[in-house]
Amino acid sequence: MAELGGVAEITQRLGVSRATTEALVNYSGFPAPAGRLARGRVWDLTEVREWAESNGRHWTEPEPPN
Repeated sequence: MAELGGVAEITQRLGVSRATTEALVNYSGFPAPAGRLARGRVWDLTEVREWAESNGRHWTEPEPPN
């Protein structure tokens, strides 16, 4: 099953500002949203990670819960 995330999760994992994330998600090469929930657009985070890596951007996986 795909891991979905919104702008907040993408911002955190890329380590950039929310404004930068908003600019990136509107970039023509950025993956299309996987859908929309009540709080906004969501993306398949695997697709976003692959995009980030292929575009020389740092991607941080979250720490697993203890």
